[in-house]
Amino acid sequence: MERKESAFLEKWRDSSGLAVFFGILIFDIIIILCSMTISFIVMLFSSGEDGVRYCFFNTMYFKSFTEESGKIAMSFGFTGKVFPILFFVGVLLFFMFGTYYFAKKLLQYRQYLIETR
Repeated sequence: MERKESAFLEKWRDSSGLAVFFGILIFDIIIILCSMTISFIVMLFSSGEDGVRYCFFNTMYFKSFTEESGKIAMSFGFTGKVFPILFFVGVLLFFMFGTYYFAKKLLQYRQYLIETR
């Protein structure tokens, strides 16, 4: 067990920051898309009334209205506000990459302590 753990820790300690950055960026985008989807679904089932409803920090909308003939017309899309999405990506990226960087520094310090013992 110790040998596998050491190999894992060695890979983590010696990993490239750029590759990890892009991996975290892709993971953040997946998290954002899942959050937007869940937010949209919750908004859809939150009310059955006609009108315009917004979700995910007012970046998406859903509009429904009943015509005089009884038909229900619906539309949805983006409002054009991208700052909340970019802010959310930035916060997640900062947090996840910061955690990775801190863990990497701790592993390097651990290795230093082991080597100087």
